[in-house]
Amino acid sequence: MDNQFILCIGDKRFLMNLDEAMQIATTLNSCQRVESAYIRNAPADTNRVVKMPDITAASVVPVTALLLMEMETNAKTIEANK
Repeated sequence: MDNQFILCIGDKRFLMNLDEAMQIATTLNSCQRVESAYIRNAPADTNRVVKMPDITAASVVPVTALLLMEMETNAKTIEANK
């Protein structure tokens, strides 16, 4: 597991190798975003605009020993409760 990393996108977490995670994070962090914005006198359902890239859109973090132990313990607990 020492070559596994967690790609964080919003509130979602994905386990993958470093090269894949960095490639995805680089792409997402450099893309323009479609978001909602306040537009005076515009209906609420027509307020989408293109915004600049957000360098915090995705992040990559290592799988630490403590996290690995927690995931293994939780997997065993789930298996035991089936």
